[in-house]
This record gives sequence, C-alpha cells and structure tokens, in this order.
Amino acid sequence: MWQRVLMSVMVIGLAGCAEPTPATAPAAAPGDATSTGAGNALALPTQFIAFGNEPFWSVRVDGQALHWSSPDNLDGLDFVARVEAMDNGRRYAGELEGAAVTLSISAGPCSDGMSDALHPWTARWQHQGRLLQGCARPL
Repeated sequence: MWQRVLMSVMVIGLAGCAEPTPATAPAAAPGDATSTGAGNALALPTQFIAFGNEPFWSVRVDGQALHWSSPDNLDGLDFVARVEAMDNGRRYAGELEGAAVTLSISAGPCSDGMSDALHPWTARWQHQGRLLQGCARPL
C-alpha cells in the first residue's frame, strides 16, 4: 500500500518537472491580445519582459507602458509606445531620452546566451542608433 502511495507521489512530482516545449509560446489569456490583432497569432501576452546580454538591457512591457533599464541606468525609464502588428509578432515604437526607440518581438525559440534556458520569443531593441538582440518571456 505504501509503495503505491509513494509511487503516486513521485509520478505527480515528476510531472511538474517537465520542461515546456520551447518552440511553443504560452497561450494568451482571453483579452491579452492588443487591438492590432497580432497578439492572437503570436500568443504574446500584454505583460512580458524582453532582455539581452552583452550589453545587458531589459524592457518590461505592460500593454503600451514600457520600462527600459540597463546597468548604466538601474532605475530605468518609463515611456509609452505605439503597438503595431508585424507578420510574426509585434513592434513597440516610442521615444526615450529624446530619441526614437523600437522593440520588435517575434515568435520563435530564443537562447539568451548566458544560460541553457530557451525563451518563447526573440527581441530586437533599437535605441540611440544601436540594434541589440535578445529574448522575451512572460513576466
């Protein structure tokens, strides 16, 4: 009897350790898609984080409200962006520190280069004449 209970507990515990398939983006909850319609095809929620390494940067997205930070500016800066549909994702365009910025998110697995973790989306951040590559994941 105890062996069956122990085996059941082990099977349930191991089921929680299964890795998600990296090529499959998490499904968006109803109402998560932006008005552009790109959210449904991409399954990108309205809240996520995009980030990159060497140089380190991150952009936290909450609808049209974005928060950029880097090691040079740990407190970061808030800005509002227009959300545009792309064939395979979304583009967030706005202004930061007096310059145009763009965050482009595309469906597809992404490795951050620093860990073995795979993330569901790739990210491209254009800021002050620089194009930086990275990944994105749900918050």
